[in-house]
Amino acid sequence: MELREQVFTMYGTECWLCGGEDADTIDHLIPVINGGGDDLDNLRPAHGRKSKNCLGNFSRKRPAHLERSPAIKTINGITYGEGWVEKSVNGHTARIFYEGCGLAVDHPIVESFITGS
Repeated sequence: MELREQVFTMYGTECWLCGGEDADTIDHLIPVINGGGDDLDNLRPAHGRKSKNCLGNFSRKRPAHLERSPAIKTINGITYGEGWVEKSVNGHTARIFYEGCGLAVDHPIVESFITGS
């Protein structure tokens, strides 16, 4: 079974960015440039670039339910908020909204993002 088909079989057709139905492609929770992999744990259904209905729409703009809440703490350059974590990677800020993806802070993908491994 093709990876794309596996993602839709596992997660359905709800877009992880906007919550809308009929997602027609897949997207990385943690972008590849930020260390994300091409595995089922890091891929979710999403609407394609030309979707007028998706607020995320590959632009990495997040809908209101994924907006960043105030920071709670910063430890060793990693900033934690309610449902999100961010760090500086190669001079750019990288952030993951793990709760919006159905993950917990101790999930291996989130831990990998935090540790960079």
